Amino acid sequence: MSTFKAKSIWTAFITAFFALLAALGLMGATATATENGAAEPTTTNQEHTGPTAATATTPSVRWALPRDTALPPTMKQRIRAEAHGSSPATRHLSDGATNTEDATSTEGTTSTASATDSHGTAHAGDVTSTVGTDSAPRTGGTARTEGTPRPPLALAPRRIERPDVRPVCEPCGSGEAVRIDVGGGPVTAGNNGWTGMGRDWTDHDHVRRCLDEGAGPEAWSGGRPLHRAAVFGSPEVVAELAGRVADVDAPENGVTALWEAVVAGKPENARVLAAAGADPWRPSLGGWSPGRLGLAGPAPDLFPVPAGVRLTDTERATAREARRLLAALGEFHHDGFGLACVAGIDAAEAVRRLEAAPVRDEVAGGILDDPYEYDMDESLRIIGVTSVPGGCVVTQPWGYAPQMPGVLTRLSAGTVCYGLYANPKSGNQGSIARCGVIEGWDLHPGGGPYEDGTSGEVLSAYLYRHSAVAYCCAFAGLRPTGPRAVVGPPDLWVELPDRDHWSH
Repeated sequence: MSTFKAKSIWTAFITAFFALLAALGLMGATATATENGAAEPTTTNQEHTGPTAATATTPSVRWALPRDTALPPTMKQRIRAEAHGSSPATRHLSDGATNTEDATSTEGTTSTASATDSHGTAHAGDVTSTVGTDSAPRTGGTARTEGTPRPPLALAPRRIERPDVRPVCEPCGSGEAVRIDVGGGPVTAGNNGWTGMGRDWTDHDHVRRCLDEGAGPEAWSGGRPLHRAAVFGSPEVVAELAGRVADVDAPENGVTALWEAVVAGKPENARVLAAAGADPWRPSLGGWSPGRLGLAGPAPDLFPVPAGVRLTDTERATAREARRLLAALGEFHHDGFGLACVAGIDAAEAVRRLEAAPVRDEVAGGILDDPYEYDMDESLRIIGVTSVPGGCVVTQPWGYAPQMPGVLTRLSAGTVCYGLYANPKSGNQGSIARCGVIEGWDLHPGGGPYEDGTSGEVLSAYLYRHSAVAYCCAFAGLRPTGPRAVVGPPDLWVELPDRDHWSH
């Protein structure tokens, strides 16, 4: 009787103890499981020689971790953040995605919150894992019992298998897929029978075979084959397609194939199109016709000029300066390079406006030798400044500091400047500041005319196509006589003050 009474007292104590833990939020299913295991024993008629010591099983307490809903930034976010000098923000899962991820993960691993003690009692919170079992409750995932710690989110780059690019085009066939080389690898897409056609449209035999086997002359991958050939094709291919389309002047994105050939600097293709009936004097972007725009280019004698059609004095002067400026700057590699062209002020005034301090040449030279050996926050503050006819040029061979808004707004007080960052990942990024205000951002200097461009903008875009630095100089009215202001060495190296140059 005394033994039974002792066990009753002990059971009551255990029950009260676990009730207290449950009230404090430290116990869930553990209390129930342990209470069942410590249930009051039934009396027997056996004679007991003495009391048996009762041993309480120590509960396995798991602290619930906060749900991790943050994902690393996408590559696009990282590129944009790098271009603008900020830290990429994390992404967050939606509630639905979070709940799904709470329930499942990968690797075909089943986690169960069941561990048995010597009496076969399951204790919630003791997690055992069985890898590679066939009893996973959900296809392709890991079941996770509510209340257990959430495993860390494992993100790995996806590997996308793509077909190899064939050096020789496959035989054509209507409705077959095409392999297009887009830089990151070939992509399979349907192209109206134009199998094997990507960027190269110079193989006349192949193009003719595609057409004879049913390829459509009016459509290719969302565009027109004739427009594609006008830019990337041979005169023979252009002539073949021009003879098969219903309208040689059919527009794509507001322009004709002849316009594309003129802007791309393909005079032979332009002449073939004109001979096939394309109209050189049909108005297009900014009020320009292909023929009149060609008068400002390197081949002004492309087409017979009707009476009364000519360039204005201003347009002729603009074209003449473009030829001089392009020759003066020459060609150079400028990926990762930053620049600001400022009108009407010299290098000394630019330094005063930026409140910059002089830096010894050997300091800048060390950064030039290996920019990545230096802390980015420090190296971005070193810039070069050079006076040129018409203003000055601010440069940074290793970064985007000249294009930062705080730099542009200070430099443009009472004037105008054009900033450029030659982002090696996403291309040239331009910006315009006028009288201390950012007017344009994320522009594309040197990228060709825009559909909504003004007459002057279309002319400049045509003259400086693929020449972003020259475009920036021309926009600000700078007239450098050589490349030194851009490629160095500058008149002086200076250090920007330590402040937030991303605020306007």
